[in-house]
Amino acid sequence: MRLMRVFRFIMAFRTLIASISDTLKSLFWALMLLAVIVYVFAVLFTQAVNDYLYDMDTPLPEREQLAAERYYSSLFDTMLSLFMAIANGVSWHELVAPLRLLGPRNWLKWVCKNYGTCS
Repeated sequence: MRLMRVFRFIMAFRTLIASISDTLKSLFWALMLLAVIVYVFAVLFTQAVNDYLYDMDTPLPEREQLAAERYYSSLFDTMLSLFMAIANGVSWHELVAPLRLLGPRNWLKWVCKNYGTCS
């Protein structure tokens, strides 16, 4: 009789482990999709900001210049900034301020990216 109880417990435990394993596979692919989305937008924003900074006709105001250099100076910094925006680690206003001055196209990319990943 006790052996049957133990056997039922082991079968339930195996079912639980199999469910967790299947869930982790789905989680992995969801995180990979999020990483690809962040990477694509990071490339777009890094290129736009650095092109503007190196070829600028009119300089950015000092606050936006510092924000652009801090958040968009490299691909890694931009990806980290975008992840911080998704995870509420930094205010969206701080990250979008330099992009607004680069033109409406860059600001619209930001809005599309954030509403696509946060909604």
